[in-house]
Amino acid sequence: MSSIQPQVNNIIAAHAAGRGQAICQADFNLINAWRWNPNITTAIDQFLTVSGWNVMKSLAQPSEEFVC
Repeated sequence: MSSIQPQVNNIIAAHAAGRGQAICQADFNLINAWRWNPNITTAIDQFLTVSGWNVMKSLAQPSEEFVC
């Protein structure tokens, strides 16, 4: 499992408990449906496109605002 998944689970739990950053329902639905693709490993990282790398970097950075 990715080290990102526990963070996603924390966001979901905080939202369900009414804690954490307020996010719109559309963003919550996207976060709630998101799952790490176990096929993405360092063994195949050279096959990611520039766009793929940018997405991976943005997932690693905390977001300061959510826009719907």
